[in-house]
Amino acid sequence: MELAIVWVIVERQDLAAMITSFCARLYGLRRAKRKTEKLIAELQAQADE
Repeated sequence: MELAIVWVIVERQDLAAMITSFCARLYGLRRAKRKTEKLIAELQAQADE
């Protein structure tokens, strides 16, 4: 019985780690996209001048 309890705890920790990793990756992708869009807008503004 104790082994089953330990296994459930480990599975929950693994699941939490996977969700955290996935969310961090999504956040990083969104941030990179915003940064790229900002850079493109700045370069276009300079080209228009």
